[in-house]
Amino acid sequence: MSNSDVIRQKIHTFALTKRAEGKPVGTGGCGDLADLALKSANAKSAADYGKVTATSVNRWGQKINLADAKPGDILQFDQHLAEVKKTRKYVVSFPNMTILRYEKFLSHYYRRRHHTAIVHSKLSNGELVVLEQHVQRGSKIIENTVDYGKIYAGNKLPVSHTEWEKITINGSWAKEVKSLSTDRNFHALADNALKLYRGTSFDVNVETITTVTVKGTINAYSPVPK
Repeated sequence: MSNSDVIRQKIHTFALTKRAEGKPVGTGGCGDLADLALKSANAKSAADYGKVTATSVNRWGQKINLADAKPGDILQFDQHLAEVKKTRKYVVSFPNMTILRYEKFLSHYYRRRHHTAIVHSKLSNGELVVLEQHVQRGSKIIENTVDYGKIYAGNKLPVSHTEWEKITINGSWAKEVKSLSTDRNFHALADNALKLYRGTSFDVNVETITTVTVKGTINAYSPVPK
């Protein structure tokens, strides 16, 4: 094992240990985790490369290609935003031979405007898992304890998969479906379905198309010994 691999392993182990402890590292800032992990491995930290401020895009070692990042390497984000958009296409076939087609849209936004994280593992399609703190995890609350996070490194072409979903025809269903379109004929189909099949459940074929759009930058750094 090379010296660089040993340092990476120490950094990775430090982050995993802090995750298990469930407590903030340092003051709970995202950079504190990387800073103290590097120092624990006797590696250079951001302050060794220049002044660190609240807005500085910090250097954490030898810059490398993001695609070459390994567990224990450091990532620095600058205005990074990933939008994961899901389009769900419903096709409802009723016993009276009418068919109702509609789409639902759902987007999740993953923001890391000025952020630092440690690589945990690499996934397929340009995705990574990191160890990080001072980040939003599924809510508006910023969490200051170390945990895993999924990173989208670049845009992803639409990916489609099909599944079955059980829906029940009732007033709530009709109201939601009608809100998806202003077309009167569409509204009439929904109202007629509600009249004929209220309380009935149907297995519906649903196609989900997922697209990922990424903005901003991620710089990757390999730790350098002191």
